[in-house]
Amino acid sequence: MVFVRGDRSVINFSGANSAPLPTVLRTRGKIFDASDNLPPETTILAGKFAAVGNPYASAIDFANPDGVIFDGPPYVENAFYIWDPTLAGSQGLGGYQTISGLLDWVPTPGGTLNYPVNVENSRIMSGQSFLMRGAQLGGAVSFVEDAKVDSARMTLRSTRRTSLSGNKQFIKTHLYSMQSGTPVLADGNTVVMHPSLTNDYTSDDAAKISNSGENFGLQCGSQWLAIEARNEPVIGDTIHFLSSNLRNTNYRLAVSYEPTSTSTCMPYLLDRFTQVLNPILPQSVLTYDFNVQSGNGSAASNRFVIVFRPIQTLPVASIRVVAQRRNKQEAVIQWRTTGERDLLRFEVQRSWDGVGFETIGASPAASTPGGSVVYNWNDTEAGSSFVYYRIAIVEQAGEVRYSDVQHIQAVEQESSVLLYSVSEQSGTIGIECVQLEPGDYSCAIFTSTGQLVQSQRITIQLPVSRHTLHMGTKLASGTYQLRVTSGRGTVFHRAFSWNR
Repeated sequence: MVFVRGDRSVINFSGANSAPLPTVLRTRGKIFDASDNLPPETTILAGKFAAVGNPYASAIDFANPDGVIFDGPPYVENAFYIWDPTLAGSQGLGGYQTISGLLDWVPTPGGTLNYPVNVENSRIMSGQSFLMRGAQLGGAVSFVEDAKVDSARMTLRSTRRTSLSGNKQFIKTHLYSMQSGTPVLADGNTVVMHPSLTNDYTSDDAAKISNSGENFGLQCGSQWLAIEARNEPVIGDTIHFLSSNLRNTNYRLAVSYEPTSTSTCMPYLLDRFTQVLNPILPQSVLTYDFNVQSGNGSAASNRFVIVFRPIQTLPVASIRVVAQRRNKQEAVIQWRTTGERDLLRFEVQRSWDGVGFETIGASPAASTPGGSVVYNWNDTEAGSSFVYYRIAIVEQAGEVRYSDVQHIQAVEQESSVLLYSVSEQSGTIGIECVQLEPGDYSCAIFTSTGQLVQSQRITIQLPVSRHTLHMGTKLASGTYQLRVTSGRGTVFHRAFSWNR
């Protein structure tokens, strides 16, 4: 992957000649056509990625079997991979979209300006490059004139090789990094289940390409996948997630499940670190917030799995729980039920770690089989840290079931900049930025008389981040001023001593 930050005057990552500038990249050469200059065939080796380009001065439709020609059986994955600069993640550098015929060319993870969620997109623009991967034996791909599309044909015309008839089930998972309380899409994956698919790796699966930021894929044996094709699930099946590049920050998983009418089991999301188990209800989205800190096992790449268990009928048709802060020390927990039957009471349970829960209150069940009931509970001892809540549903027969686990965030700290290290030996100083608005900031060093010594630009993306400012090794001893500014003005100004 090559990043182009501007024209040829941009030669540094910081300091002079480092500001990104707009530029134009052009290709040169003879235009391919069907007369006497056909585009060459691209060989794709087994288990390897190959760079492929749209050879025409026109968009092409990858889903058109008359225009996209494969040499031999389907020994190449039925998918292509596109770099999407708007898939930001916490690094802000972009990521790969995986577009597969198994999903009718709906991108995974999708959810960006270029590739919206649940919108089919099998088009590859003129001059656009993409990646493909060989499956069992590898193969080759080529493009003929029929692959071209014009503005009137910028829609999906067919699905190639794996158009499955009905009975498809989907589990779609998206990973978000929480930046100042706002979820930013980092990555995602999809599991497709159908009676004609197999749990072994085949050309129907789509491999995971590692992004520079966070990665959240699926593990199938030794394969790391973005899209996994599986047979329809049975009780005891397990889907394994595999992550990488997670940072010390807060994240959110959003998991949706689309079953068929004949589904015989229910998926549950299991957090192996906290041992929290949540059902993934049909036709809904389970949101699960978690935190990663180095050194305590929370960053384990195999932290999450989905397990399939027998379908259980709850003593309520539905229950929805919401937890919110009332102020810095109190919280309100609200739950809405429909179709209650043979219930005794609801218990509000709280946890500080998401593992051990204690009952802090109870409310008698209204027992209204045909209606909807809203309950509220005020927790006056929620404190200012991260807190988990769930509702225990106690039946008249004594059996206890549980709702999804909800949480409230810790009270945000006030914004600040801390000068935490000064190292004359290495010629650096370190600053820690807490709860600053995301964006670009200028860090300038001045002498005591106001002369500018050094200026460096940093980018804030996370609630808490550390940055190293390079002073150089020839700076004279003395007192200096550090000033951190944004487009809204100065946010930090402090004097420090420098002793060589």
